[in-house]
Amino acid sequence: MRLRNRGFNHAIHNFRGLAALAVCLFHFVSKTKDFLEDTILGELCNYGHYGVEVFFTISGFVIVKNLNESSYKLSHFWKYFKKRLIRLEPPYLVSLFCLLLVSAVIIKYKGQSWSEFPDLTNILLHIGYLIPVQISPPWQEGYNWLSPVYWTLGIEFQFYIIMALVFPLFKKYQNGALVFLGLMAMLKLICYFTPENQYLLSSHFQFFILGIAAYLIANYRNPVDLVIFGLILLINFYWGWSWILLFNGLMVLLFLFLPNIKLKGFYFLGTVSYSLYLFHAVVGAPLLNYASHHAHTQMEKIVVLFGVVLLTLGISYLIYRLIERPSILYSKRVKYID
Repeated sequence: MRLRNRGFNHAIHNFRGLAALAVCLFHFVSKTKDFLEDTILGELCNYGHYGVEVFFTISGFVIVKNLNESSYKLSHFWKYFKKRLIRLEPPYLVSLFCLLLVSAVIIKYKGQSWSEFPDLTNILLHIGYLIPVQISPPWQEGYNWLSPVYWTLGIEFQFYIIMALVFPLFKKYQNGALVFLGLMAMLKLICYFTPENQYLLSSHFQFFILGIAAYLIANYRNPVDLVIFGLILLINFYWGWSWILLFNGLMVLLFLFLPNIKLKGFYFLGTVSYSLYLFHAVVGAPLLNYASHHAHTQMEKIVVLFGVVLLTLGISYLIYRLIERPSILYSKRVKYID
């Protein structure tokens, strides 16, 4: 199966920034007690959690695009794994360290018991994204993610591994669309025979499949495969129907037909989106929670919100420049050479 290469997609970059900001506003407003309740702005921010599904669809599109354009083969798996770790782990580990530091400060400030501080097992489970697969005895409650955004990183990590193993089949066989259809059926069976678990890829795969299918339709012109991919999309909408899936479907049309759209504000957000996504809950949310106690009118609360958002963006930019960008550049040094 031969796929055509494409360049940088600016529309994806814009939507990645928009999704990060939406999730940020959701956690700031919806998770802060008595903050902007019964206001239009508050109601709009309540929809921000759908930015997570936007990220999943973007990942479906981008990961397949990157694997294709890098001439990835199954023999490159460990180099691919290394590239992903170098690209993503440093900002994540720094955010985890900052979260633990903030937790310690809060415990000390409030005079709480140090038993509230995460133990070593919990921390190690985070480093390996192993919270979803932990095995706890019946008498012990399992560990949870320490940040409200970390669970999505675990989902992404599962997706990266599966695609690294399966994608070579797309390119190896002329009927690659049938391989993709088989993958979709397999994931659906996993959903059917396993308990609902939002921390597993099987509970969110329809959003990834939407992005994957959109990229493959755009880059492969075999009429039979196009029909199969179209059928896959229809089945996908039937299985996982929701208005956010429909929104994401419209979004990928922009990826395909208007890839060169540049919106300066969103472009900046796209650049710092990963750092913003990681650090808004670690730094921004505690700051907003503290500042909200000193804001009494709705106007004061709006001013506090935008002030904390700007401060969080500034911190995210510093993290991007100091940690994330060097990680990106270093990951590009890892080449797929047989």
